[in-house]
Amino acid sequence: MAIQSCPPALIAASRWIMNEISLHPNVEIDRPIPVVLADDHPLVREGLACLLARDGAFAVVGQAGTCVETLVLIEKLSPKVVALDLFMHGFGGVGLVEELSCCFPGVSLLVLAEHEESIYAAPCLRAGAAGYVMKNRPVEEILTALRRVASGDSYTSPELRLILLETMRARGDGTSPPGVDSLSARELDVFHLLGQRLNTPEIATRLSLSGKTIESYYDRLKQKLACTSMRALHVQAEDFARVLPS
Repeated sequence: MAIQSCPPALIAASRWIMNEISLHPNVEIDRPIPVVLADDHPLVREGLACLLARDGAFAVVGQAGTCVETLVLIEKLSPKVVALDLFMHGFGGVGLVEELSCCFPGVSLLVLAEHEESIYAAPCLRAGAAGYVMKNRPVEEILTALRRVASGDSYTSPELRLILLETMRARGDGTSPPGVDSLSARELDVFHLLGQRLNTPEIATRLSLSGKTIESYYDRLKQKLACTSMRALHVQAEDFARVLPS
């Protein structure tokens, strides 16, 4: 059987491409953006992976179901973007965002969460996240958020931008009392776990801290939230937890 010769048009196109590469060696060919998906629900990861595969602009290079797996995959794969669930099996939180931002400054973190953005988004952004988007938002908005953070920009929903603006205005007027939005990343994590009725040793284990350190956070929380006793702090924390998904 005779070997079919390559069409002249294809040969010409190949020569043009090779010539362009030799003339412009520093020009990068568009490649899919490498993404790591970190979520403790396999169904969520697989659904998002299918969505990104259809979009074509992203390549899911790894999936993680725990905080430890997330750290390992980022170290190993060096993704451009990490789509990060805020709490995985109860662990993580804003402190995880802060840790990842510190350890991997070249990686853009998009928090993709079910936790109310009016409470958690601002602390996550302060901790180093490039964006925060709720899981119940439209598909196109989630894709837009991923594209924005991949390009080095930030992303928040229009509703969140309005909330942040109103918060800044209130603070500027000196009328905003100290509250949850004044808590640091780790303080918010302790407050969240306290609201889930975890005791001091359990919170210490979750956050890999000592019991004495957790108790020092209680003192800071009481001061910032104007609680006169641990009982009052427990009540505020449990009220806070009721408005959040478990």
